[in-house]
Amino acid sequence: MKRAAAMLMLAAGACQAQDGLTLGPPGAKGFGGMLGLGLLDAPRYAGADSQRTRALPLVQLRWGDGWFAGMDGVGYRFGEGAPWSAALRVGLDRGRQESDSPALRGMGDIPARADLGVSGSIRLLPFLMAGAGLKYGSGEDRQGLVADLSLRAMVPVSRSARLMLGVGGHWANESAMQSGFGVSATQSLTSGYAQYQPGAGWRDWGPSAMAMVELGDAWQLMLRVERRLLLGDAKASPLVRDSSGTSAMVTLGWRF
Repeated sequence: MKRAAAMLMLAAGACQAQDGLTLGPPGAKGFGGMLGLGLLDAPRYAGADSQRTRALPLVQLRWGDGWFAGMDGVGYRFGEGAPWSAALRVGLDRGRQESDSPALRGMGDIPARADLGVSGSIRLLPFLMAGAGLKYGSGEDRQGLVADLSLRAMVPVSRSARLMLGVGGHWANESAMQSGFGVSATQSLTSGYAQYQPGAGWRDWGPSAMAMVELGDAWQLMLRVERRLLLGDAKASPLVRDSSGTSAMVTLGWRF
């Protein structure tokens, strides 16, 4: 079940690449990982009222005692096999493009940035895990800090199928909130939105569900659905057209 849970978190990382930290693939010795394809349907930006569907590669590799690389960065995982685990990683925050939506016209682009992350989880019960993470370096001024908290429960359905139910939220500092939801004086002139400066605070929270089906010894089919509800200053932003958003991702992966 430990291997299945790790792969479920791997798929979660593919769906949450912009928002959260993942622990990467299991820190097993030797070279291995997963290759596959995914289909993601998600809001065009945080607060958008329209969706975008796109195909994404699923690439996760591991080697040594805990090194990993994939969609969410390169890093090292330790504590594998204990009631707790942790990871350090260098990743990429993909930013936001003005062309993502007509609602962003005049707002300019938020550049993609390399960020630093640390994350950890602890097993509270055989089927229940709590997790937390930090990432720093995103946003227009490279000073965005985002923290996340989560609680996940594993529910075996059959010998080949498992379900993970979770709930979690994100806290962001003022820099991260300004980049994602604020409107500067310059942006106000070019976009027509009123100037808006959000403060630090809880950005969003929501439930998630993920199902995984083993298709033989190597192939896996995974489906994740996540609901995110914006909070506080993020919800009050003039950029927000819909304060709730749903993301869904289905992946087919080959594990080796």
